[in-house]
Amino acid sequence: MGDRITFRERTPGVCVSNGGTPMPAVSIVEPRVKFIEGWHTTEGTDPGDGSVECGEGTAYPMEVTVDQLAEIYYRVKDAKFTSGYFQIHYSLFGDDLTMQVSSVPPSTDLVEIIDNNSSSIVSARGYYAAINDASPEKPLADVGNDLFGVTYYYNTLTSDLAIRDIQDKESALWSRAGEIIDLNLYGTYWDGSIDLGVPTTGSHDPTGFRTAFNQTFINDGAAAIYGIYNDANGIETRSDASLVISSKVAFVDVTGSGDPLDSGNRLFISLSFLMESESLIYVSSDSQSVASLTSAGINLTIELSGGLSVSCPLYYDTSLLAPDWSFMSATDFIIEATEWWPYATSTGDPAWDEDTGLPINGGPSS
Repeated sequence: MGDRITFRERTPGVCVSNGGTPMPAVSIVEPRVKFIEGWHTTEGTDPGDGSVECGEGTAYPMEVTVDQLAEIYYRVKDAKFTSGYFQIHYSLFGDDLTMQVSSVPPSTDLVEIIDNNSSSIVSARGYYAAINDASPEKPLADVGNDLFGVTYYYNTLTSDLAIRDIQDKESALWSRAGEIIDLNLYGTYWDGSIDLGVPTTGSHDPTGFRTAFNQTFINDGAAAIYGIYNDANGIETRSDASLVISSKVAFVDVTGSGDPLDSGNRLFISLSFLMESESLIYVSSDSQSVASLTSAGINLTIELSGGLSVSCPLYYDTSLLAPDWSFMSATDFIIEATEWWPYATSTGDPAWDEDTGLPINGGPSS
């Protein structure tokens, strides 16, 4: 049985700005998603008004419809990477270095950590709250177990972590930690900051905003748990990978309506997909992040309900390969939704199927 969520309109707190210069991102219905005006080369040139560039190779690389935006930000409860690899070759010794999705399925817990020699292997995905503190009161001390589960702990070589996974109530998406209400934290989960070994990419989201597709993986030479890790073929190198979707969504005002939810306008989510293996591999969704990035010929693809998907191209740093390393081959990195929240119709029946994400019982408008 799911929750029926109703957004308030024109009441205090429903419109929140994150600041930013020269143009802030602002929520228009409720504070979980903040819209910022964008521009795209197909619609003209940079207007010079502080709006952000959207499209392939930018910080807003993935175009979505209004329905796809709602599914990514509100409806998907869990997701996993199912395939993908990026491989380079070392000519001196004939070795291959591959960043790839491991064959190990995700654990029941959203965070899994294994100590390995002097560091830790980390797999963290989706909606969890964590704090670098072994106290049983944290994280989210004031949030009940019907929203977030009981605290579990990792006492690792790098951290003492207390973690709580989201449970079955959709309303947990709007949970807040702490007694003092800060509207800028509305829709996030942190009562502190997470430390999962501090990946060299700096790739986990420091703000704490998450979707089910947000995932972070850290490894030091072994792919013993679910995630994207380095297969070193005899060369032990550290690897980091992450997919971070932020609360900012850019809209290109094609119609001139000024309304991000106008079906005639275009929406682009703020997304960062990074993979790095020490100084040998650097792959990114943002071609502007490093001067020497070139197309990898592959995409990051998010698979949603009903066989639909959205994607954006990936790029790699060619300067890291010369003279002894060379690009070999790669395939798309695919992450798929595996579980959805049902929400509820007006009669209390599920509005979406938890296993397929498709509308049932007349859907949410019933």
